[in-house]
Amino acid sequence: MHSSDKGPSRVLSVITIVLGVLMASFLLLFGVANLIKPDVPYSYLDQNTRVCVMFILTGLVIIYAILRPYSGGILLCIFALIFFIIIIVNPVAVPVILIGILSIIRGRFNRRKILKRADQIS
Repeated sequence: MHSSDKGPSRVLSVITIVLGVLMASFLLLFGVANLIKPDVPYSYLDQNTRVCVMFILTGLVIIYAILRPYSGGILLCIFALIFFIIIIVNPVAVPVILIGILSIIRGRFNRRKILKRADQIS
């Protein structure tokens, strides 16, 4: 393998993993902290609970997208579309969709590597 084949996919993998870990930690921390001790008036507790649960679920899906880039990226984009654009309009949708798209691209690069290895072996 040439070093030029490894370069872009490695850089993309590192960027995707670092952004995914940061985003997942933020969403999980924010979701759990606000679920345990909310700072909202009593009338907004239901909405706060829904948003916190969505943040926690999205953080878990981002972790799945780090471990399984292609299918996790698709699931993450679907989650962001349903949760943060259709159900509750939230600006968190933009970075979550970005991480989902980067994960899909990372998964495609990984699949190409596996196919090239299989062709070289046979």
